[in-house]
Amino acid sequence: MIVDTTLLKIPHSQDIEFQLSTWNEHYHINALQPLIVMMPNGKVVYNSKTHFGGRMKEADIWSECGIVKELLMPNDGKQYTFLKNNNYSQQSFHPRCDFIMGDMAFADIELPQGMRVEVKPSLTEVQYSSQELQKVQKLEAFRAVVENGMARLRHWKSLSHLEMDTLPYSNEILQSVVGLSNTLCPLRKK
Repeated sequence: MIVDTTLLKIPHSQDIEFQLSTWNEHYHINALQPLIVMMPNGKVVYNSKTHFGGRMKEADIWSECGIVKELLMPNDGKQYTFLKNNNYSQQSFHPRCDFIMGDMAFADIELPQGMRVEVKPSLTEVQYSSQELQKVQKLEAFRAVVENGMARLRHWKSLSHLEMDTLPYSNEILQSVVGLSNTLCPLRKK
């Protein structure tokens, strides 16, 4: 599975505490920041609630959204089953889910025993070995899927134009957009 967060731009609020909690210093916008989990073909299998502000770090969102405790359950010791608690049925999301892929922000996240995080090797290396180069190429292909998948979600007007009166419904809007996006053709074929 591939894990990342996306920013959903929202208007400035009159409530200064809310504005501060949603401010993203990197992009200079107020935003909600849900966690998105995708399969290698670009289908979204999990999205967190949208109550995480743009100021939060990705690893903190991972910890607070409860994905480890609620969604990754041991299945016969070493394999994991993905339980979708978003009104979907239980499904095994990878025949052998023993790692997740993410960017450097997820390098130190807490995972169940036996799972690991795959991140691209450091860019400080002068030259990659052939094995490292294959790994980097594979990870970059999956990162492209994630970026295209996030862009697909943000392209929907209902998410790209969240207004203050629609913020209470942002979780339902995101869930609807994810469901509709999953009906589109896969971003990557096997």
